[in-house]
Amino acid sequence: MRRLLMLPLWLLLLGGAAPQKPYAECVADPEAYLGLSFQEFDQGVRPVADGPRQEAGWREVARQAGCETAAAELVARWRARNEATLYPEQRSFSTFHEGQLRAGGGDYAAAIPLIEAGAQHMFADPAGQAYVAALVAFLRSDRDALLAARERLLAVPEPPDWPEFQRRYREQAGQEMKWPRNIEATDTLVRCFGKPYPLWGEC
Repeated sequence: MRRLLMLPLWLLLLGGAAPQKPYAECVADPEAYLGLSFQEFDQGVRPVADGPRQEAGWREVARQAGCETAAAELVARWRARNEATLYPEQRSFSTFHEGQLRAGGGDYAAAIPLIEAGAQHMFADPAGQAYVAALVAFLRSDRDALLAARERLLAVPEPPDWPEFQRRYREQAGQEMKWPRNIEATDTLVRCFGKPYPLWGEC
């Protein structure tokens, strides 16, 4: 199976644990989301590799103030609806993003196991493992572990296929991705330490 390209996680970091609204208030028409493809629902790309990226899927819900938890529930329901058709990597993306959304809603206890479970396929490489360690350290309010994970991330050498990965990512998302992967997201966690989990890279 071809390698999945994931949107940079600084775009996915959900910010501020605002009071959460009921699911029905945030998701007026669940069926309009539950029937979307993985690319549209989870990656937020519409159309795929044809013009600039447009917000789609759970991001439309998560962008609404106080709807992070509702977006997480929508992700869980979408994954349950589409379970039989998902590749393991797609299931990991979805689980990880649900965890980020739970964190965005302020439920760190629910977020951490989802993030760790989703990371098993999604972040199996050394750079990915270092990023996940940084993210979990942030959610556990462990600054020393966060800084240590950042140092581990910076020490990971650039892989030989990184330029090709960047090229394909640029074509799909219309954006650049720096090496080491997720260093910008990790630096956001360091900058925002002690504050609510930063959803869109702001704190």
